[in-house]
Amino acid sequence: MHALIAQLLAMTAAVIAGVLVAERIETPVRSLASRISEGRGRRR
Repeated sequence: MHALIAQLLAMTAAVIAGVLVAERIETPVRSLASRISEGRGRRR
């Protein structure tokens, strides 16, 4: 039972870390994408 609880805790921690990392990566990617699209619009 103890091993199961430890595994569940590790899985939840991994999920939380993944979500946090995804959010941190997503914002700069979005800003970069908007900048690129704006640059294309200005050139045309």
